[in-house]
Amino acid sequence: MPPPGGADRAFCRDGARASAPPPGVIASGVPHEHRVRRSPASFSALVVDDDPGVRQSLRLCLEGMGGRVLGVGTAGAALDATERSPFDVVLLDLWLGATSGLDALPQLLRRRPDAGVIVITAFATFESAVKAIQQGAMDYLPSPSPPTRCAWRCSGCSTPAAARG
Repeated sequence: MPPPGGADRAFCRDGARASAPPPGVIASGVPHEHRVRRSPASFSALVVDDDPGVRQSLRLCLEGMGGRVLGVGTAGAALDATERSPFDVVLLDLWLGATSGLDALPQLLRRRPDAGVIVITAFATFESAVKAIQQGAMDYLPSPSPPTRCAWRCSGCSTPAAARG
């Protein structure tokens, strides 16, 4: 079920609801500057989703932006991956089979506090959005969202932590 206000709205860390793309964003939800392919490996991303199709779709989109992307299907695999490598951004599914992504979120952020975490879910609720942001997620996206929208949100999270403040 989409969050109040429609499926196109996302909840941001500052509590604002992103109801319309900012100036300079085309109708597809991708900023003009992101339509151009970035240089290879300009950021690293971890996609955590139990659905292989979602992982593949997001991986292809983020690689198209020049990212190095690893896709995993469980919270345990995500925690193992963050022990081995740093990631600029983590796309974390809210429900990973029987496990909640929100249970893994604090552990991910303890291991990699500079990573920008975006929670994605097909089961969006206002309550889960608030909880995700309170636990440290930078953004919350209801799905299905076009992979380009996820990539657009990732572009803000893949900024080096020092520049994010």
